Amino acid sequence: MNEISADQPGPALAGQDRLQPDKQFTLTVEEASERYAQLGHPRNPRSVRRFCQHGKIHCVETQTDNFTKAYLIDPLSIDRHVQEIEETHSRSRPDMPALGRPSPVNDRIEKPAANPPADASRYVELLEKVNAAQAEEIKIKNGQIAALLERDRETNFLIRGLQTMLTPLLGRAPDAGGTPVQQPDDPSRG
Repeated sequence: MNEISADQPGPALAGQDRLQPDKQFTLTVEEASERYAQLGHPRNPRSVRRFCQHGKIHCVETQTDNFTKAYLIDPLSIDRHVQEIEETHSRSRPDMPALGRPSPVNDRIEKPAANPPADASRYVELLEKVNAAQAEEIKIKNGQIAALLERDRETNFLIRGLQTMLTPLLGRAPDAGGTPVQQPDDPSRG
């Protein structure tokens, strides 16, 4: 019952058509990562999974007991991929190492700059004007804040006086703690 018949397709092959039987796919992602390191091009397991997803290496996609994807990888495809990497890097590397290359000939005679360029003084002057303007603005704002604080104090003083004047008219007298207390009703009013 557990045998797979020839009519049923096997596990999906990530990115490639199946050319050989499943026996060629023997490495797990972690083992493939170790194989890359042994061949001198270390890659982490995430990169190996990405190579499988993009079809850069031959692999078979399987499903684990936890219903997650797992890949079984062909070791020969890793060898081929490392070879491709080496060929690509050898093309991008210079033919001569940096120490063996001749240095470029410099025909220009460079004169050290004794004086800073005249344009720099213009920028310094502009920055000084901006700083002076900002300092003046700060003085003005501080004066405005002081005036608002004084007006706030005056308002508080006037409100306190108004409360003091209205308290007897509303029929409440402040107690010793300063909180208003209801005056007893006058029996003659009623």
